[in-house]
Amino acid sequence: MKILRRVYYQAIVSAFFDDCSCLHHFTVIRKNALNYNEIISAVVTDYHQTLGGYFAVAKENIPLLIQTKQKLSIGQSVRVQIVKEARGNKAATGVLYEKNETTAEKNERIENTTQINTALIAEALTKESRFADGAMLHFNMTNVCSVFDVDSAKSTQPLEKINEAACAEIAKQVRLKNLSGVILIDFAGIKKSVEQKKLSALLKKAFQDDTLTHLCGFTKTRLYEITRKREAASLFDVFLTPTGEKNALFLSMEIQEKLEQKWRSMPVLTVHPSLAHQLPREFQNLCFIQPDITYSLKQYELKEENNGK
Repeated sequence: MKILRRVYYQAIVSAFFDDCSCLHHFTVIRKNALNYNEIISAVVTDYHQTLGGYFAVAKENIPLLIQTKQKLSIGQSVRVQIVKEARGNKAATGVLYEKNETTAEKNERIENTTQINTALIAEALTKESRFADGAMLHFNMTNVCSVFDVDSAKSTQPLEKINEAACAEIAKQVRLKNLSGVILIDFAGIKKSVEQKKLSALLKKAFQDDTLTHLCGFTKTRLYEITRKREAASLFDVFLTPTGEKNALFLSMEIQEKLEQKWRSMPVLTVHPSLAHQLPREFQNLCFIQPDITYSLKQYELKEENNGK
């Protein structure tokens, strides 16, 4: 029986960032493996201009980088042949598979070298975001629906401008947090039908590249309703516990991010035994793991063997 080793995969979370210098990717630890030369079906999710390839989701929601000169469409299903397995925190790489394709494996192989940045993930998990010179967008998620509330109290701009700017910000947050199901938007001071039509047009433009989203329009209570198809868990489900605290996956990513620093000696990681049990086995080669029952499940300490750091 073939034993699949534990590896890291790159989870891609696309967002409508106004600042193009922001990272569009986050690293997530997976137990699944894609083997060299394996041929799998995948769905194209995004295109990365710098890497010159397409990001896709393979079986069991495993992220994958496809290198091809062909033009693919977001949401398109393709057959991919794995040409490089995942190594460290780099995603597996594949090429489009065709029966008559003889040069596929000779194509240049591009690796995803994006580093872990837990600060960006933490920012994406926040429930408040600023825009439009001080206006706030409050977010709340329940078992029934997700709600965005546009708060204009601290902004000097007129309500019309704030609501217009909120359309782009909401589209960004929906994709960034990977929300699904029913999404409601409470704009600030909407009274006229003309304003509703204008905001509907702006939302349509903001979500035009998001094939998962369906815009339902304004309800009788002046709330805008959106439904979004679920294809993967939201960031809250992936990185937080049901009580809203960082889970073992998020904590292990924080630890790995710190382990990427240069240490003069082998560092010592002190954690609760339950958290130590959930850490990837690769950590045993990066540090000494010291279980301590006095630590809480969301607490850890990383220091050098001889002197603290």
